[in-house]
Amino acid sequence: MASVELNGIPTNRGNILGIGNEYQYKKNYPNQGGDIYFTTYQTYERSVDRSGIIDQGTLQTYQLVFKGDKWYKGSRLQEDGKWAALTEKESAVWNSTTKKFDSIPNATNDKVLGDVVIKDLNAAGTNSLRYQAINNAKFQLKKAGGLTDEQANNEFDISHNIAPPGKPGTPSILGAPKKAEESTSQPPPGTLTKEELEKSIKSKARKNYDQLIKYPLTLNENFQDYIKFQMIEYKPRGIGFESEKSIGVIPSRERINTSINRNTGEANTKREILGSVVLPIPGNISDGNTVGWGDAKVDPLVTALTEAAVSGIREGSKGLLETANKAVDTAGKNTSSIKGIILGKFTEIATGVNPLTRLYGVVANPNLELLFNGPDLRNFTFTFRLSPRDKDEAIAIKKIIRFFKQGMSVKRTEGELFLGSPHTFQLSYWNTKTREHPYLNKFKECALKSFSVNYAPDGTYMTYNDRNEPSMTSYEITMQFTELEPVFDDDYTALDENKDSQIGY
Repeated sequence: MASVELNGIPTNRGNILGIGNEYQYKKNYPNQGGDIYFTTYQTYERSVDRSGIIDQGTLQTYQLVFKGDKWYKGSRLQEDGKWAALTEKESAVWNSTTKKFDSIPNATNDKVLGDVVIKDLNAAGTNSLRYQAINNAKFQLKKAGGLTDEQANNEFDISHNIAPPGKPGTPSILGAPKKAEESTSQPPPGTLTKEELEKSIKSKARKNYDQLIKYPLTLNENFQDYIKFQMIEYKPRGIGFESEKSIGVIPSRERINTSINRNTGEANTKREILGSVVLPIPGNISDGNTVGWGDAKVDPLVTALTEAAVSGIREGSKGLLETANKAVDTAGKNTSSIKGIILGKFTEIATGVNPLTRLYGVVANPNLELLFNGPDLRNFTFTFRLSPRDKDEAIAIKKIIRFFKQGMSVKRTEGELFLGSPHTFQLSYWNTKTREHPYLNKFKECALKSFSVNYAPDGTYMTYNDRNEPSMTSYEITMQFTELEPVFDDDYTALDENKDSQIGY
């Protein structure tokens, strides 16, 4: 593991050592002296674990400011995603001779950057200093660190708790950084966009989870079967009263497509995946499809009354009268039987005793039948034993437990007048990295209804002797999921043209 300076250090305002001035930019702050020149500086403890994933959580990002003829550390990007102002005692000045940062002589507790600049560093919108600083930092990380777009985004976002690319106020490394001469005017304070909900109902839920956490770290997705848990933001289905044609019909929830685009390596879904966990497929996995069926009885008297009621609804009073007359004619042809049924029914209502059974040993034919009364929702329970073998796996297990616990938690809104729904999950079995397992069942979008952790599954409290990562020697987690919607016949048909190529749901 080695410490790497990703962008080098600027020797003067017009040049950044080894890279040039493409990472330098300026903004105009009238109350702070006019044009102020900035650049971003990063240090990174770069290493690769045995799974090939770049070690995360060791990236430090600073905003440098040019004062006089030197560059100073003005602020640092914290783990909560906010820029924190540095005092002179906390800051440092770049020494172009020794190529290192030195302490500021006669340093005080005064801040290196003014409050207006710090506010702009934490403002929303693509015209803010925050956008420019993060955009340039990601671009540097990608270029100087030799990383892919995905690696740079994941490393930076996870280290600094930044929302995924494409979210309001969050830059993407895909755009070229601005140069110093491309000055912009100071933006107004950040405001909510029209697309966002009102503050009173806007959720404060965390959305920047790790894009992929796996256990064990040696799990090879190209050769080993596994189960994937993808967290997504809950989307309500609505009620279905937008038009007369849709009354009583609730619109379908957008389906989560777990298939992989072979060209991009990304999931083919419009729904945003907040984060994913990959685990080995456990033992004793099963599914059970159930449908609601129940006993239904209808005796002759109820049949006649039902027919009359239906005719009345369909044809009005005329239909009701005709059906009633028909019932009377039928009764006239079988008077004793009808009288007996009527006598038995009303006596049973009045006294709770059926005289037909006691007197004659018979009952009215109930026309008993098993009838469909609705679909059922499926439940799934999984149990995993997680035993870390080293520090990296201990950290991964800690993140996995936090992933599920926080994801399933109830969300509060910014106004705290309402409570929001927990995030939901898409589960899937995989045979390789690009193919879902055709011999195991599929899942619909699920809610995580319960999650329990046994911190001492072996019956004894044991931890590793590591002051920084005192992990338990083993964890046992149990999860119970319930699908949000029932399974229908056409769900199977929609999977593919060859209806027998996979088990399906």
